[in-house]
Amino acid sequence: MTLTIIITGALLFLVSLLWYVWTGRLLRGERASLRGAEAGPPVALAEEVAAAPPPPTTRGGRAVPKTPTTHHISRQYRLTYTRRIYVHKAFRLEVAIAPEAQALPELTPQERRRLKEAVHDRLEFEALEAEPLLQVELKADEGDFEILEAAQAQPLSRDRVTRFPFLIKALRAEDCLLTVVISYLREIDVPEVVKTVEIVETVEESASGTRRTRVTKSIKSPAGQETIATPLKTLPLTVEVKSFWRFSASGLSLLQKALGPVVVLVLLAIALASGRQIDRTEAIWYGIVSIANAAGIPLIDAMAKPFAAPGEEAS
Repeated sequence: MTLTIIITGALLFLVSLLWYVWTGRLLRGERASLRGAEAGPPVALAEEVAAAPPPPTTRGGRAVPKTPTTHHISRQYRLTYTRRIYVHKAFRLEVAIAPEAQALPELTPQERRRLKEAVHDRLEFEALEAEPLLQVELKADEGDFEILEAAQAQPLSRDRVTRFPFLIKALRAEDCLLTVVISYLREIDVPEVVKTVEIVETVEESASGTRRTRVTKSIKSPAGQETIATPLKTLPLTVEVKSFWRFSASGLSLLQKALGPVVVLVLLAIALASGRQIDRTEAIWYGIVSIANAAGIPLIDAMAKPFAAPGEEAS
């Protein structure tokens, strides 16, 4: 009986002790939270749930530049031109770029007869503008073509076909290279630049000789804007320029060489028809001349020599 009372009392004491410790910790935490709430200024609920402020716009005392918004440009383009043309004849070259998210219209039957479709591809790049400024430029060796306007620039439209037409005249009867360069034009800010230049001035003196002085001058370039061209596509084209009987210059040269033996045979026939006696030596001579002509060695004076009158030199 006595043992039961002692155990019951010990359990009650232990439970009371645990209760005291637990309630004391709760009270200390509440008092701490109340003190913290009273120490700060009252904050409205809307401000408590508001989003965090944006990061500072300065870095090391300087403003952090904002990242510019870019536009991804993806358009279909087509280049058409006349591949075969006569010398000194004008022909057209056109670069057409489709509207946004659309395809280019098909060539008409008249355009198919007049033009040759050269390139049909896509133009993809990043631009700062929704309608960026594009430039199409034609490049060729001097003396090959006469181009009315070698470079054209205009904004790339979003809702209509953007066209760059060129009028070109071929000046040389041979295969000529014509390069088309499509570039993205954008303007950048150029800061003011000050350069210090040292100039040596020479002063001539008769008594003491030559005296040189150094003068420092500052050359200032004002701030402004500069246009930068970023090439997007470079398209080399070959134009076959024809001349007489649709031959190019190289073709005419080969034709001239091939006609050499024919001309020799014609001259021999004329000589025989006129009653001239041509011995074996002259025949061999004509053969050598015809082979030389075919090889590109000019022997016109030698060809005319057998036809000269007796005692007369061929000129």
